[in-house]
Amino acid sequence: MIAAIGAMGALGACARYFISSYHVTKNIDYFPRATFLVNILGSFILGSLISFYEQAILSEWLWYLFGVGFLGAFTTFSTFSYEWIIYMREKQYVRAISYVFISLVVGIVAAYLAYWIFKL
Repeated sequence: MIAAIGAMGALGACARYFISSYHVTKNIDYFPRATFLVNILGSFILGSLISFYEQAILSEWLWYLFGVGFLGAFTTFSTFSYEWIIYMREKQYVRAISYVFISLVVGIVAAYLAYWIFKL
């Protein structure tokens, strides 16, 4: 089981890398789109998985593979934190606070929305 979770984690990390490399920008108005996108998408998918798991549509084994393995590596709190530190270091306090607030609110709303949508 642990090896399978690790393998799904590797796939999640590769998916995050693919999205990140696709969304790399070097504009002056830097907003960490890739991190924001993967975290919101991951929150939405996790909300749906929770709904499916509670309804016994998703087995515990698949919950661990996708919820813990894939999404655990796909979403990224460490990169989110790093980007916040960059904003703070550059004294962009409003951006730092806005980024945290928007990410948390939209992530929680995405998770709950998916949970509610897929609650059959």
